Parts: sequence; C-alpha cells; structure tokens
Amino acid sequence: HTCEGVELACGFAIQGFTSSPNKLLRKRGGRPGDKIVLTKPIGTGALFAADMRAKSVGSHVSEAMASLIQSNVHASRMAQKFSSSGVHSCTDVTGFGLAGHLLEMLMAEDKVPVSAVLRIQSIPFLEGGIAASKDQIFSSLQPQNSRNRRAVSNHVAAAEKYPVEYPLVFDPQTAGGLLFFVDPIVCDAFVEELRSVYKSASVIGELEPYVEAPIENGGICTIGSGGQPTGLRIKL
Repeated sequence: HTCEGVELACGFAIQGFTSSPNKLLRKRGGRPGDKIVLTKPIGTGALFAADMRAKSVGSHVSEAMASLIQSNVHASRMAQKFSSSGVHSCTDVTGFGLAGHLLEMLMAEDKVPVSAVLRIQSIPFLEGGIAASKDQIFSSLQPQNSRNRRAVSNHVAAAEKYPVEYPLVFDPQTAGGLLFFVDPIVCDAFVEELRSVYKSASVIGELEPYVEAPIENGGICTIGSGGQPTGLRIKL
C-alpha cells in the first residue's frame, strides 16, 4: 500500500506457521449450493470518508467503531468446529470490498467453477455507510474497487434498483468481517452460533455452477486471479 499524510505512519507484516496446515481454511473450496455467510456489516469506507468531511453522525461512528474492534478470532474458532462438516472456505473482507474479496474466492476454485448470487437485502450495512452513500460520499478507493462491477452480470439493473446499497458492495473495509462458503446442511447451525457474538452475521447469498458468458471489454482481472478474466461471476 502507498499512503500519504501529515502524520508519520508505521506498517507491519505478520507471518505465521502452523503444524496442522490441513486445518487452514483457504479461499478455494466453494461448491455449488454453498451458502455465502458474512459476519460483520460493511460500509466503513464511505462512513469514514463522510466523517472526514464532518458529514457523519456520532452514533454512526460509534456503531462502526464497535464493529471495528470486534475481533474475528471468535468466528475463526467457530468455523474450525464446523470445518469438517461443512465450512468449506474463508477470507476476510478488507480493502477490496465485499465484491473484490468474493471474486478472489470464486476465482480460487479450480475444480468446479462457481459463481455467486447475492441477496443485497440480506447484506448487513452500517447505518453510517448507508447515510454516506445516500449523500454520494465514498472512499477514495471506491473508483478502483468499482471496476469489479464488470464481473456483475446484472450491473445496470442492480445499480438502478439499489442505488444506495449497491455501491457499498465495492466499499473498501477496515477491520471487516469474515466471508465463508458453507454447506447448506450445517449453515443454519453455524450462523446461529456466529450470532451469539456477531449480531449481524447473515447468509447473503449462495454459489451456483459458473457458466461462461460473453462479457464486454474482454472481462476483468482481480488480485489473486493470476491475470485470468473473471467473467460474469456475480449476480445480485
């Protein structure tokens, strides 16, 4: 990352090792029929962009901060309990936004190609993110992330039907939640356990077999796809 600012900043990278790599949940592993589960609400990028312009409400910032400081460790441990019975894959939702990180997971599956159907009404949003989107205030990274709209098969219809919520699918997140692909047989039990800690944990969609279709501009590429065009992988 490249940052500019009046204050000195220090960044760190953390690497870890495990004696049980078979217990790791990776981006690949999703299967047609899997449910898509998100643990925390999205909208921090737009919310804090509004706050920097003094156009956010204190209660909205407080709601976001409460979400930011909520650790993902609990969700990780819960997923380990279900990993042998149906939690197939996982990633965190951060700077590339929900759509970008979802695309990474979809592109990582090399055995059975999959696509995703998202139910935008089921996606948890921060109130401040919704308010900022209504005011057309977004993060400075929004334009780059929004390029992933070319992977959305019904982009035009989604933008018209959900003019406030749809842009937040591309909103870059700080300390976002975890995104899981989960077998529908265990999904209800998994989400119920998640909600004991993460009140906003929700099933936001499901996976389908990917059927290649023509796409304008030759497709798009995303981090983790190895330069491979993503195709129309997402529908809302």
